[in-house]
Parts: sequence; C-alpha cells; structure tokens
Amino acid sequence: MNYETNTLDQYAAQWWKKAFSRLRRDSLITRISTFLTSGSSYDYNFLRLCIQHERSTLATEKRTQLFFDLDGTLVDSQPGIELSIRHTLDQLGVEQPCEQRLRDCFGPPLRISFASLLDTQHQPVIEQAVTLFRQHYLQQGIHHYRIYPGISALLQQLADSCDQSLAVLTAKPQAQAEWILTDAGLAPYFQQVFGSTDQGVRSCKSRHLGHLIAQQQLTPSHCWMIGDRACDIEAAKANATRSVAVSWGYASDQELGNSDYCHLIDSPGQLLAIIEAGRPSPPLGRCDQR
Repeated sequence: MNYETNTLDQYAAQWWKKAFSRLRRDSLITRISTFLTSGSSYDYNFLRLCIQHERSTLATEKRTQLFFDLDGTLVDSQPGIELSIRHTLDQLGVEQPCEQRLRDCFGPPLRISFASLLDTQHQPVIEQAVTLFRQHYLQQGIHHYRIYPGISALLQQLADSCDQSLAVLTAKPQAQAEWILTDAGLAPYFQQVFGSTDQGVRSCKSRHLGHLIAQQQLTPSHCWMIGDRACDIEAAKANATRSVAVSWGYASDQELGNSDYCHLIDSPGQLLAIIEAGRPSPPLGRCDQR
C-alpha cells in the first residue's frame, strides 16, 4: 500500500473505524503490536500510525478530568464580592438586602444576581449595576479573598498524579478568575481555566461544561464537577458527569439537600479519597451521602 505521508493519519483513522468498529480497541492494539514484531512485510508505517492514533484516543477517553468551581469551592471570595455589591447598591440608591439574600448572589452569574437584587429584568439597569460592580471589584473587592483550608494540599496531591487533569470552570469572567488563581498561588495546579466573558457569554455552566466535553472529546463518566452550589451539580447532571458537592461554600443546607449530587464532602481531604477510589457510581442520581 502506498500513501502520501501527509494523508496517512486520515487513512489510518478511517481504516481503524471501518475494520475494527465491533472489536475492543485496547485488545487490538496489543494484537497488532505483536503482529508488527513478527517480521511480516505488511505496511509497518500504516499500522504504527493506526496504533498511535488509537492510543491517543484511548488516553483521552480514559483520562479523569476534574472541573473545579472557583468561588465557594477553592477560595472564599465573599468579603470582596459583598463589599462591591453593597457599594453598587449604594450608588444606585437601592436598599441593602438581608444577609441571606446577599449570600444567594455568591456563585450565580452576576447579571442574574443583580436582576434579583434590583427586582428587575430591565437590561439597561442590570448592565449599569454590573458596570458599577466591576469598577469597584477590580479596584478593591477582588483583593479580599482567602483560600479554604486544605485546598492547596489537595491540589498538590491531585497534581502529582498522572491519572487526572485539573481545570477551573467558573461563571466569573476569565481574566478575574486567572488573576485570583495566580495571586493565590493556585494557578500552577490547573492545566486550564474556563471562565465567562465580560458580556456574560459562557456564564451558564451546564452549556459551558457540555461544550468542553464535546470540544475535548472527553468521556462524561470520567469527568467530575466539584462545586458548592446547585448550579454546579445541575451542570454535572445535565452532562452525565459525576458530581461532588462541597459543604463549606455558599449554598444553604436546603439547597444542597435538594441537589442531586453523587457525593457530598465536608473537607477537601475527602475528595482525594473519592477520586482515588474511583467509585463506579452511576453519573446520574445520588450515589452516597458522606
């Protein structure tokens, strides 16, 4: 068989799918590898490329991908967010909300929070609030945060393992998320950071997570969404991934109790045990409690 070098990868992918679609590919890799060392005159380059292509595919499919929420999961950014929200409401002449109503704003997209706080769906008013908030937050609020106890140690242990890849998935604007992670010294632990745009694009976690799974060709059952709010658990459920709810964030006991998580943890160290155990729990429905 004669193939142009620059089209070998295309032929290899097509050949593999057509010839062996009904067989276990991991087994075939072993069998064809043995065939290559048997001295046959078959097209070695072609078969080697098939194996290389499939090994790459299998590695992606089997990789464990951990998606971490940021606010309320990795860092407690409540002081800074609260400071900037209160400043914004003062600027707009709006009465300050009760603590619980304010707490509900930590996690969801900013525009949704202000629509609730201002009791309006009028976009110009919401956008004005968002602009005022960000001006204050970027100057002052963003500096007021703390890393939750045990998070740094957990990330170090997870990063030391070659069996999983770590990413941040947040409704926070991309630049703000990256700044906090860098300032907190957490950025080196993550291969990727996925945030929203300043205009709110990609602020819906369910859609964003689904897009990432498709784009990176991940296997949903090998993905985990770790977060403190119901929207994190809903994103996992919508995309058939596993989910871990953390109790140290901003959600009330009732919110977490009503969410359909797979696992609920009270400390970062418990997450490591769950991931390492690789429990074969179904991706949909609650698997266990604590």
